[in-house]
Amino acid sequence: MPEIRGQNGLRPRLARKNLATMNNAKLDEAIRILKGDDLRTVVDTHFDRLDCLYAGELLERPFGLSGVWGTATSNSFTHPEDCIAEQLVSLATVELDKLKCGAVFRPGITGVGLYGVHFMDVLLGAEVFDLDGTGNWQVHTLTTAVGTLELPNWAQHPAWQTAARAAEFFVEHAPGSVVFETPCISSPLNIAINLYGQEFLMALLEEPEAAHHDMRVITDLMLGIHGWYIERVPWRQRQAAAIGRVTPPGFGHLCRCSATMLSEEQYLEFVMPYEREVLALFPRGGFMHLCGFYTQLIPAWQHFDELKVLQVNDDASADLPEYFRRLPDDRVFYNLECPQMPWREAERLTSGCRIVHTCATNTAEAWSRDFAAAANAGEFELLRAW
Repeated sequence: MPEIRGQNGLRPRLARKNLATMNNAKLDEAIRILKGDDLRTVVDTHFDRLDCLYAGELLERPFGLSGVWGTATSNSFTHPEDCIAEQLVSLATVELDKLKCGAVFRPGITGVGLYGVHFMDVLLGAEVFDLDGTGNWQVHTLTTAVGTLELPNWAQHPAWQTAARAAEFFVEHAPGSVVFETPCISSPLNIAINLYGQEFLMALLEEPEAAHHDMRVITDLMLGIHGWYIERVPWRQRQAAAIGRVTPPGFGHLCRCSATMLSEEQYLEFVMPYEREVLALFPRGGFMHLCGFYTQLIPAWQHFDELKVLQVNDDASADLPEYFRRLPDDRVFYNLECPQMPWREAERLTSGCRIVHTCATNTAEAWSRDFAAAANAGEFELLRAW
């Protein structure tokens, strides 16, 4: 177990409340259903196929992924346990047929998604706010100078307490057929730019020691948060952005879209050492999300051994052929359905090797049906042979 930093050596004492859901008959019935042999067999088969794909095997039919969120009406900030319980009930009732899909992996997802992509910013003292009351989370940059960031006592922070309560309730109640999505732990550079805006980019040029100081603090916070989840949530169930990025057990995750502004030299000096440290926590390396132009970093990634998976969408999807051709042949790619790279084109370009096709929009139901129909019709064999 890696060192959990920033906790003063103490496991946090989590506030709990007496939950009506703890003895709720609906929750008990939902858990019974989600433990069913039929669902477990489907989920186990999908994870087995995903492991084979990661091992470089050409599957008999392509791998499609589109997760299914359980729904909840409880306030996730004030009643995280109730939120998880309601999601489990929803998955066991309203969404159960989707979870049993054999043609597309449709994992059931729970989680509380606190503060969107700004969860870590909150822990580091930034003011995060909902811009329009719809969950459109934004952040006010810090007024302090780059280089003055301090590691917070994050285990005592109210936002972390809420996140931890959700995770512990999940571990206590959820069966292995369901996954838990952690809050967005992001990546060191993304967090730094959230906190300082363009001032951090200027610091890379003018105050490199200050920039390294804050990247060190941010990375230590990430290591502590990841370490807490590693210790408590089972490997297969602990996921990030699970609707389209579920991985086999043992992988970590970096969610970032800011290094597109950096040269290879800047990335190697200021970013990659910290990203490597985060992914080294995980026994099988990790996963990186891209949604911009990053081909200038391919030479660096050729030697980033801990980086095993790239998830691309939008502008990054247009460069899938470059990533697939130039990166080592042990790398796996997740392509999010988008105009720049429809799944049929991604399948053709890769010949079906090391590619996971995903859809995470409000068209997921139609996409899943289309994907399944194409598999049943043998269309993929033609695409792979093209």
